[in-house]
Amino acid sequence: MEKKRFIIHYYTTNYKVMNERELSKFEESVIKGASLAFQRLVKKRKEENGELVFARNGQIFRVKANDL
Repeated sequence: MEKKRFIIHYYTTNYKVMNERELSKFEESVIKGASLAFQRLVKKRKEENGELVFARNGQIFRVKANDL
């Protein structure tokens, strides 16, 4: 979560696209949107009895959607 905020903050600050208040609102909306998209993806995969593929530290692993 913090990494996402850092990336958004870095881009908008360095390119002087938004002021601090606009930046804060924008960050919140991006994070909410990403969270909602992930929730919908998990819900759909659960209905299909499917699985999700993740990667961490170069390791790829699969997780059954029902286990989330």
